[in-house]
Order: sequence, then C-alpha cells, then structure tokens
Amino acid sequence: MQVNKGEINQSKKTMQIIIKATQLELTDALNQYAEDRIKSLEKYIGRFETQGEAIARVELARTTQHHRNGDVFNVEVNLHMNGDVIRAARDGEEMYATIDEVKDILKLEIQKYKDLHVEKPISDAQRAGE
Repeated sequence: MQVNKGEINQSKKTMQIIIKATQLELTDALNQYAEDRIKSLEKYIGRFETQGEAIARVELARTTQHHRNGDVFNVEVNLHMNGDVIRAARDGEEMYATIDEVKDILKLEIQKYKDLHVEKPISDAQRAGE
C-alpha cells in the first residue's frame, strides 16, 4: 500500500487562514504571499493547539494619513487558538515587507504564549531539589 506524504501532512494542518483586504485590491499574488507566510507558523502552534483548529484572521489595508507621504500599508493578524487571541500588527511602506514583519512578530508572540501555557517536563534534577 502506498501512502502519499502530502495526504499525511494535510491531516496535521491546524490553522485556517482568512484574509481580508481593506482599501486595496487583493490580487492572487498578494493573497498567496500572505497565506504562505502565515501558514509557515503552523509548525509552531501544531504541537500545543488543544481545542481544534486555530484561526488566523489577516487584514491587509491601505491607509492614507495626512502626516505621511504616499500610501501606508497596515497588516494585522489575530490568531485565535485555545480560546485566546494572539495579535500582531505593523504599518509599513511596502505591503510584502510589512507582511514579513508581522509574521516575525507573530512567531515571537507564539513562542511567548507557548512558554507560558505549555507544561514543561520536570527533570530529575528539579525533582531532587524539592
């Protein structure tokens, strides 16, 4: 019996991604770029997501503000998992670079969340100290 590795990996996916664009056209390329970047975070949440599928709500926006030159892009991601929300947002002059920055921030926030909420195994040395 042959098993397709892609099918095995699909069953372990733990994140639904919803992308919304505000005041800009969501092209296929931009949608795919944002989805790929956020989906790359699945490996960090899959091990400790206990209440089913995580949901990442991504908003890509263009805002014009009078005190800045040109268009300003805003990327915001709200990651819902285990009944909590992890949020990352950033403004920038280039959409793709701003998406990358938000992904990096979200990665750090996931790590902080994981450190606070995942039980660490107690080593023999720690038990001996008690």
